[in-house]
Amino acid sequence: MRHKTEPLNQYYAYSPRLGARAYSATHVGPMHQPAVAVVPQRKLATIITIVAVAVCGFVFLFGGGAKESAAVLNSVTESKQKQPEKVIPPPVDTTAMQAEIDKIIAANPKLQISVATVDINADKQTFQGVDAPYIAASVSKVISAIYYLQGVEKGKHTLDTKIGGSPAGPQIEKMITESDNQSWWNLNDYAGRPKITAYGASIGLQKYDANTNTILTADVALLLKKLYKRELLNEEHTALLLSYMERANKKDFIAASVPTGVKVHHKAGWLDDRSHDAAIIDNGKNPYVLVIFTKGNKATYTEAKSIAVFKPVTTATVNAFITSPKTTLP
Repeated sequence: MRHKTEPLNQYYAYSPRLGARAYSATHVGPMHQPAVAVVPQRKLATIITIVAVAVCGFVFLFGGGAKESAAVLNSVTESKQKQPEKVIPPPVDTTAMQAEIDKIIAANPKLQISVATVDINADKQTFQGVDAPYIAASVSKVISAIYYLQGVEKGKHTLDTKIGGSPAGPQIEKMITESDNQSWWNLNDYAGRPKITAYGASIGLQKYDANTNTILTADVALLLKKLYKRELLNEEHTALLLSYMERANKKDFIAASVPTGVKVHHKAGWLDDRSHDAAIIDNGKNPYVLVIFTKGNKATYTEAKSIAVFKPVTTATVNAFITSPKTTLP
């Protein structure tokens, strides 16, 4: 069901890696622990092969000759062949979920609703409702945070760099956890909105504009998927931002309908005529992204009307991905 209606209308700790003042992730669960340094499989295989050839040469020169050397090489080859390959799980079956969301959209004709999901394991996206950019309100603060943090990784600035008279690090935290607008404006003024827009396009966002603060729900879903998969930031900064999103306010939107114990990393946005929320929902097995945008008539709109949509839509996705997941054929 696709509508074409266009609605445009401190957790601080010292870290030598980030500078004198870094802002450490504090509530990051097992899925987001800092990565342990490991040797990539391809590099490991190369090292094994080099060592094997050296051993074969030694055996050939000082041992039993060609026969023993061949045995060593065969043993190494078999070991390399036994290395397990990464298995991509089949996508979760979202047929019933999508049918339920269609019903919810149809039952709320006075709201312009857009819903996007991503099955992170299978990299499968669904979309329903309004197919046009919305004014994103504070949801796009995540993009501003990512843009600044990737600049830190490139050495352009640090979390101690003063912006608007204050260090950037605490402002990023406040912008996400408390949805602070002044911090957001400071960061956007420092970075330049055209540059943030260009960055969005470079990572695949189709219709994001930092100047008008408009974006598609599908773009937000893509952004959060890439963030979770560490495709935008390194492990340290990803964990940092996800920890802020886990503590973000407005938990009566999506988070209220997620079972206890399931992690919700989200950023909500709201104005006089709309309420939005975008979340990564992670039970440790079937992580997924859920983005819900809603907009009503400014004269009659109330936040409660949007919450009445958030609850059943979220429940439909929880049933599909967490409570009773079924998979489609690979």
